[in-house]
Amino acid sequence: MELSPNLSLPYVMPAQAQKHVTHNEAIDILDIAVQLMVESATVLDPPVTPAEGTRFVVPPAATGVWTGESGNIAVYSTGGWRFLPPANGMRAWVKDSAQLYVYDQAGWAPLGALATGDMSPDTVGISTSADATNRLAVASPGSLFSHDGGDHRMVLNKAAIADTASLIFQTGFSGRAEFGLAGDEDFSVKVSPDGAIWREAMKLDRATGRAAFPQGVQAPGHILQVVSARLTTGFTTTLDTPQVTGLSVTLTPFAADSTIIVRASLVLGANFWSTAPRVGVYRDGVKVWPSQAGVFMQHQMLADTPSNSRLITHQAAIEFADQPATASAVTYDIRLASSFAGVNVHLNIRDYDLLMRGESNMSVTEVAT
Repeated sequence: MELSPNLSLPYVMPAQAQKHVTHNEAIDILDIAVQLMVESATVLDPPVTPAEGTRFVVPPAATGVWTGESGNIAVYSTGGWRFLPPANGMRAWVKDSAQLYVYDQAGWAPLGALATGDMSPDTVGISTSADATNRLAVASPGSLFSHDGGDHRMVLNKAAIADTASLIFQTGFSGRAEFGLAGDEDFSVKVSPDGAIWREAMKLDRATGRAAFPQGVQAPGHILQVVSARLTTGFTTTLDTPQVTGLSVTLTPFAADSTIIVRASLVLGANFWSTAPRVGVYRDGVKVWPSQAGVFMQHQMLADTPSNSRLITHQAAIEFADQPATASAVTYDIRLASSFAGVNVHLNIRDYDLLMRGESNMSVTEVAT
């Protein structure tokens, strides 16, 4: 009698007598093997009064009529047991353990226990498609990972220090936040406005536990950084258009919405009966203080007669708030002009002997808004 190559189903031969016997045998084998569900894969003793069609996977060390049938499928039929050898890759739902078992050349085992070999799935996609990189992919409103009687730990392991083990949060598959071990062994938190530019917001030193905030701490009124400069050399101009004095500060704001506090303490001098120092603060070459066009800080002194005039010095203080609305570098500088062309005004020069006097300074403070 000829048999089919996979399930060994008997073929009906030409001119065969009692064809129904061969046909019914093939039906019986299909009834055993198709949509296979067995009662157990661990019961050693054959049940005494099983129902017709009851199936078991015969375990090793089985007894009675199951002796020597280890690994075979036992089915109770017409008052006795018959046995069907499984094929490699055959699956069976095992009722008493509520697990899907798979047969390979080593025997039957739960699908989850097959960590290697042809039975181990390369990718798993749940309501979505997995690929070679995302070998486990899940599309779901939520995911639950719970304990199995006690603790529950999720581990992300990387191969080397320079590699990355992190979690990334995205909008439309464009990264916005990431935390973990990103390229080193210190825990870090990064954020991105567009998925391309990333800024490290926090870093925890693995050795000391100390926290660093490379971008500063964003809290209303909190000072993010202070940059200052001083000028000890003298500066003189006789022009009535503002001239660069050399007293300047460059700062790169941490945030585009920061407020910049500009302060300056100046030592000014002028011929007090004919002219006065005119002072302005410029940001990247554009006057930002005083804010009115064409208006400058002036220190006008009066004298009774020209014969009593001399070049005098006095202190001047500046303080104002500016919002450059950029995270790029900005430069603030002090510029000086004479109220009358051709008459001297000075920075850091003492009175009539025209010697140096002290210094002028400026500071720029970034404050979180």
